Amino acid sequence: MANKPKQAAREIAEKLWRKNNNFEPANRVAVIFNANKRGANWNGFLFEALIHELLISAKIPSDCIFQNQGLALIPDTRYDFVLCHTDKKTLNQTPICLSLKTSLRERYKQADREGMIAKQVHRGSVTALLTMDTEQVTRIRHYLYGLDYIVDCNDASELSDFIGKIKTYKHIPYSEIVAIGPLVSKLPKKSKTAS
Repeated sequence: MANKPKQAAREIAEKLWRKNNNFEPANRVAVIFNANKRGANWNGFLFEALIHELLISAKIPSDCIFQNQGLALIPDTRYDFVLCHTDKKTLNQTPICLSLKTSLRERYKQADREGMIAKQVHRGSVTALLTMDTEQVTRIRHYLYGLDYIVDCNDASELSDFIGKIKTYKHIPYSEIVAIGPLVSKLPKKSKTAS
């Protein structure tokens, strides 16, 4: 059974993403999010859906984007988004782990810990915390060591630069991860769409 609020947020994000095409993609995230905030759960679902739309608009293939995914050998940790890429030097599969937080409060510590774990287990991992909490980003930016990037998504140029860096990686689709070996734990089942 699908999560109804999450599905509703995704549908609204897709609709508003197309409707607000007069804004640059990185700017759309803040515009749509700030105009449609409701409660904590809703905000999280909407933010996740908007980042997904941003990744798709950056021409990252949808079969290379894993949502709410764990990594192999790291139990009990799920990342909001995992993108897998081939490291240019070693040719190994390495993850790009994205943690999304609409507000930081104390939750940035969780993202930092998860980033440290990913880097210890999967050498060469790229870890990032994306947030809408502009005030807290400047306060905590210098205290986190497990994260390569802390991105204020209200700052369109900062978000655009980050997405630009992610786009340069050679992303690995679902089928190649299965063929090479387990990087992500329990790969998602291919959906049977009736479209």
